[in-house]
Amino acid sequence: MTLKITITGEQGCGKTTARKLIKEALDKGNAGGYVIEEIQSCNIPRRMQLSKITLQELLIRDAIAMVEALGEHPKLTYAAMLLQQAQNEVADFIDFGGKK
Repeated sequence: MTLKITITGEQGCGKTTARKLIKEALDKGNAGGYVIEEIQSCNIPRRMQLSKITLQELLIRDAIAMVEALGEHPKLTYAAMLLQQAQNEVADFIDFGGKK
């Protein structure tokens, strides 16, 4: 049986530390996994950092994936493009507080 665990939370709350401690404890048995080291750079846009994407942006992203799963058709491509535009508009609103 494979068990997957996702640890989420605010920056600095100890996600990476918790992950390392859990992995160390499980490594005594038969466990695998990886650690994504924290990236703290102002050069990476908020919308490109999964830990900072809002629920609204995630839901739009999920909607895009559901439309794309329907198959290939110009109308579906257009619908996905509109959803991507909506996601960008929401991200702009969040990033710039509605001032752009």
